[in-house]
Amino acid sequence: MKQVKINGAEINYTDHGSGEPIVFVHGVLEDYRTWEAQTNRFSKNYRVISYSRRFNFPNKNTEQNNNFSAITESEDLAEFIKQLKPGPVHLTGHSFGGLISLFLTKKYPELVQTLTLSEPALISWLPRLKDGKILYKNFYDQLWNPVKQAFEVNDTQTVLKHILKYFAGEDIIETLPDEVKTQFLVNIPEWHAVVYSSDPFSDFKKEYFEEIKVPVLLLSGGQTLPIIKLTNKELRNTLPDAKSYHLAEGTHDYWITNPAEMGDAVLKFLRSV
Repeated sequence: MKQVKINGAEINYTDHGSGEPIVFVHGVLEDYRTWEAQTNRFSKNYRVISYSRRFNFPNKNTEQNNNFSAITESEDLAEFIKQLKPGPVHLTGHSFGGLISLFLTKKYPELVQTLTLSEPALISWLPRLKDGKILYKNFYDQLWNPVKQAFEVNDTQTVLKHILKYFAGEDIIETLPDEVKTQFLVNIPEWHAVVYSSDPFSDFKKEYFEEIKVPVLLLSGGQTLPIIKLTNKELRNTLPDAKSYHLAEGTHDYWITNPAEMGDAVLKFLRSV
């Protein structure tokens, strides 16, 4: 692991290979290890950089406030890239990391060569979409509010239980191997920052896409959550000229369950631009 100081925070990262740089940005409840399966695959031809965001393992940043958001995380990412000075990067962001990558690319276009969006967390779009209002309400009723209530009594096991139940569709916490459960639990601090934020899923308005001029790849899974299927569809309609790869059997966790297929899709994209 390597480490830098970014906007007052400790940021740990890995850096392998040489060539054009690719930066991987993980989602919530994840960390740099989400991308371990891609390191050997990409480092043969690229400089592969994966980092753990501010409140994720193994960083030890504890100071939190209600300003945490995809925008503040994009500022961390911008400073991170500037400090490493790799030149414009190929940026791949998953889920919340995809939303962060959008804000980074909009504000700092000089830092980005290509953008791969892996089911970005466009939660703010839902109330404006047909059938989106119900999914938006369910998101808060079934996930957000129960998680916040569990935090109120410092019950991180129940926090994790609610998160996994929402994303897996059933209560699976007791079926997880201890090492997997531990890997999730060490990233719970970011969930605390998210649910106590005044605007975690900052609204990336559709007109902002007019400012993104780099080649874009859209990744999606056929077995992902309904809430994500809806925003994936709207994103494809918004970016009709973007390249895309759809894994029919993929869930939202396809970087863990289908790393070879997803990595190959990104490599094919990068070779085509």
